[in-house]
Amino acid sequence: LGIPVIAIGMIGLVNTMTMNVIERTREIGILRSIGARARHIRRMIRAEALILSVLGWIAAIPIGYAIGSLLTWLLGDGFGV
Repeated sequence: LGIPVIAIGMIGLVNTMTMNVIERTREIGILRSIGARARHIRRMIRAEALILSVLGWIAAIPIGYAIGSLLTWLLGDGFGV
């Protein structure tokens, strides 16, 4: 169960970062024109991906716990447990 969840999360992150780069092509071009090297831009994109991942992880834990508790409570009553 864990591997498919991780794979889906990774696909979501890659999609988000790809769209981020596509939408910011002009900004990346300006950074290159004022002297930023490709490695600086890659580092910036990786840092943004790390920040998004950590924030998503921090938000997902309490939300997942709340939904799990709610479903356990609802299904527990439904099955008479």
